[in-house]
Amino acid sequence: MSQQRKHIALSVYDRTEEHYEEQIGLTREELMDSVIALLNRAQEQRRRVIFGFDHNYSFPIGFYEALFQEPPSSWKASLERISGMLDACRDPLNGELAPRRWARQVNEKLSGSCGIPGGPFWGPRFAPKPLPEWFRMLPERRWVEQRDNRMKSIYQISGIGSVGQQSLYGMHYLSRLLNACDALGIPVHVWPQQGVNLPPDSHVLVEVYPTLYWKALSRTGQRSDRGDARACVDWISQEDANGNLAHWMDLAVLPDQILETLPLEGWVLGVKELETGAKNTW
Repeated sequence: MSQQRKHIALSVYDRTEEHYEEQIGLTREELMDSVIALLNRAQEQRRRVIFGFDHNYSFPIGFYEALFQEPPSSWKASLERISGMLDACRDPLNGELAPRRWARQVNEKLSGSCGIPGGPFWGPRFAPKPLPEWFRMLPERRWVEQRDNRMKSIYQISGIGSVGQQSLYGMHYLSRLLNACDALGIPVHVWPQQGVNLPPDSHVLVEVYPTLYWKALSRTGQRSDRGDARACVDWISQEDANGNLAHWMDLAVLPDQILETLPLEGWVLGVKELETGAKNTW
């Protein structure tokens, strides 16, 4: 818990008041509570919030079918199933979430059902990188990660730059946050999983990637969790003020084969295919 507390930062920008609010050293529970309080306050004031978290919200296409042995009904339903599985796989000694333990169990289950040694989850001091057969059967990366290759695969569960363990924690808390919002009557639209067109009266949840925004804002210097949170807020605020946010949220220029995966795989705000077919570079 002490290590976790060092690495979570929250940054909020109030456009009306032109005011920043920052919290650092949060636990995941505290982060979730702070976001719910923010949304509840905005709801009472009849204001809208666009917000996001720096982790994957989903797996590459094909993972849910392989794990559940049936087509997923929706991203949110799949998120809840993953969250429930993580909840049931807590560390027996301390009762805390154990995403690496869950990933090992998934590797064993998929290896048995697919007849391929190993499993999709890998990383130093965890498991070797999967055989090529795995990623011929299950894509290693979501489409958005293939468009910007700085992003790491959720299947890398440990090692430098890995996002897997952080994303598994994040998906569990994301499911809890969305269920809490439902119970409180706080409308949240998850873009683009629940559609690229935004309802006029909902808060909007997006997946963010600080590295992208640091480059877009031409920022230099040493990176920090506080700086990453601020970069996300600054870029989104800047694009909103310039009237460009709608451009980044309109994904119609993406090929049909990618558009078809958005309801399950989602997308990262700020990554976009240009009409020329070239990767977007800042």
